[in-house]
Amino acid sequence: MLFHGGYSVHEIVSLMKSIDQEVKIPIDVILEVILSLIIFCIERVFFAEKLQPISYSKYINAKKESGDLIHSILDHRPGFIDIRQKRRKYKSLKEKQS
Repeated sequence: MLFHGGYSVHEIVSLMKSIDQEVKIPIDVILEVILSLIIFCIERVFFAEKLQPISYSKYINAKKESGDLIHSILDHRPGFIDIRQKRRKYKSLKEKQS
């Protein structure tokens, strides 16, 4: 029903543009689209399956076994950076350059 309403609107707009008239969508097409959206939303809410919990570790392990490289990048966690050591190294390099 929703696709039919969308197709009807497309055809009406195409026809009206071809004959240079003002585009006015008929009320029955508007009601068809609104009703089909309401029916679709109700169907999705009441007839959807129950959600199941996802174990992220099982998901990641399955992705690793399948050779998915994107998740291996996400799984990599670098260690902490010693900022004071970096500052000392930077300062000593600056002193050598001066």
